[in-house]
Amino acid sequence: SIGAILMHMISCDIWWIESVALGLENPTQNEATEFDKQIDQMSGVWPAPPDYPAEWYFDLMLSTRERLFELLKG
Repeated sequence: SIGAILMHMISCDIWWIESVALGLENPTQNEATEFDKQIDQMSGVWPAPPDYPAEWYFDLMLSTRERLFELLKG
């Protein structure tokens, strides 16, 4: 579903920026990173995302990216 893909994208943003680009040992944990732990991509297992309106997902993505941009600036 689109919600599951958005959650995965948010989690990937956090991992790539915080872990890979910035070398942080403990990247941020939020709803998206917790959701992402349930995905088994190789087996095609994607759980149902939280039952929230699309705006919730977009707000989470926006707030995550704003914070990541600030980390990158620093």
